[in-house]
Amino acid sequence: MKTYIQPKYILKYIAAVCFTAIMLNSCKTTKEIPMPKTPEVLKSVAVQPQTFEFKTMSRNFTANVDGMGISVNGQIRIENGKNLWITVNKLVEIARMKLTPDSIHVIIKVQNKYYQGSYTDFAKTTGISINYESIQSLLLGEDIPSYPFKDVQQRVAEGIAQYTFASRTAHDLPTIQQTMYVDMATNKIVENNINTQQGEQLQIKYSQFKDIEHQKLPTQIKISFKNKTNKINTFITFGKTTVNQELTFPFKIPYAAKPLQL
Repeated sequence: MKTYIQPKYILKYIAAVCFTAIMLNSCKTTKEIPMPKTPEVLKSVAVQPQTFEFKTMSRNFTANVDGMGISVNGQIRIENGKNLWITVNKLVEIARMKLTPDSIHVIIKVQNKYYQGSYTDFAKTTGISINYESIQSLLLGEDIPSYPFKDVQQRVAEGIAQYTFASRTAHDLPTIQQTMYVDMATNKIVENNINTQQGEQLQIKYSQFKDIEHQKLPTQIKISFKNKTNKINTFITFGKTTVNQELTFPFKIPYAAKPLQL
């Protein structure tokens, strides 16, 4: 039996959790992050968390979204800074997405509908402002480079650095309050908390890091999104990962597909 989900709701949720929202559950628990009891306040500008260096990347995943009855698998392909491609499957392909720095393309195959537009158009339609950099960075467990790394307070306890931004601003992105926790041994983000002025809350936890090409990537992600009307948890487990291999990013609107009416 097919489950019908409103297209507008799909798009809003995809945006809210940075296009990772249709992905799956791991039985392992995420390590709790220790909160500093007697914090040591350091310099106002701290060392930025480490980024993963690559040209291309392919990752298989499974995912589960609490409260929506969605359990799926799929693949993510990334050409660093240029293309981000996601296919979502459940026995058959459900949806496909292709993102570039300038455009968003989505096919919802089970409904034979599609969406294409700029990030500006997307913001006008859904009320959520995002960009390519933010989506790619949060998928990889990195800070969002669009926001300048300044006016930050750092506190350290039990090997975890807490970075707190009272306010972060970036061109064409919402002003946010942010707190993230970084493992000082690896300089990788293990938790990221983002609040918008509209009352939206996004919490992302990264765990089970794996060495790939002498670098570390999270293999488990828990995403919690909350606003005035919705609260949704998404659990993602990544499987086979390859980097720096030649990739394609196929996207073609099916015959007779209709644009989403939002």
